[in-house]
Amino acid sequence: MREWQVGDPIGDGNDIGVPDIPYMDYLKNSEDDEIPHNHNHIDTRKSKELQEESWKLREKGNLSEALRYINSAIYYNPNDDENWNIKGIILWDTGKKYVDKFYEAVKCFDNALLINPNGKTLKRNKAMCIFEWGGILYQLNDFDEAMVKVNEALSLIDDKKSDDYAYALNLKSCIHSVNFNYDEALECVNKALEIFPNNKTFINNKESYIKNGHITDEDTLCDMADYNIKLGNDKKSSKYYRDLGFKF
Repeated sequence: MREWQVGDPIGDGNDIGVPDIPYMDYLKNSEDDEIPHNHNHIDTRKSKELQEESWKLREKGNLSEALRYINSAIYYNPNDDENWNIKGIILWDTGKKYVDKFYEAVKCFDNALLINPNGKTLKRNKAMCIFEWGGILYQLNDFDEAMVKVNEALSLIDDKKSDDYAYALNLKSCIHSVNFNYDEALECVNKALEIFPNNKTFINNKESYIKNGHITDEDTLCDMADYNIKLGNDKKSSKYYRDLGFKF
C-alpha cells in the first residue's frame, strides 16, 4: 500500500457498486473504535482485498464508501496495522470538512501503533494529522486549542530538522502572533527558517512580526536584509539597511 504523502488530494468522488460486505455493529460509532478481541472471523486474504479497494475509493474521493470497506477489512483482520492506518487517513480526510473526525482519526493511528509501535509512517501520519487539526482550529479562531495541537504535533515529530517540524513551528509562530506575542512568534519562525531558510511564507511571516511587534534589534534587521538579498529583493533589503542607519 502506498504511503500517504502531505498534499495528497481528496478528489471529487464518484459512486460505484458496493459488494456484499458485512455490517459491523461494533463499528457503528467509530468514536468508540478499539481493536476487537474476537478472532473467529479472521480472513487475512479477504481483509487485504477490502483494504486495497478502500484505498482506491479514498483516492477517488469517495470517503463514505472507503470507510465502509476499511471497516470491513478491520472486521476480517483487526490486527493489521495498515487497516487502522488507512482508516485514520480516511477520517483525516473527512476532518478537513468535519473537524470532529480528527479525534477519531488519531484514535485509529493509536490502534495501528499498538500493533506496530515502531512504524515510522504511522508515527508521521499521527503527527501530521494532529498538525493539520491544529491548523484548522487556527482557521476557526480556536487559538488556545490550536496551540495544544501544534505542541503535541511538535512533540511527536522525530526529525527535528525536517520540513514537517519547520511547518509546525511556523504554525506555532502564527498562533503566537494573533495573541500579540511577537517575540515568541519571532523565536518560532526563526527556528523554522533554520530548517527551511528560503521559505517565502516563513520570511513573510517574520517580516510581519517585525513590523507589527515594532522589533528593531540589530540582529533581526540584519537577518531580514540578508534574506532579501538572497531572494533578489533589493528594495526590501535596502529598507532594512536604512533602518540600521546605512545611507544609500
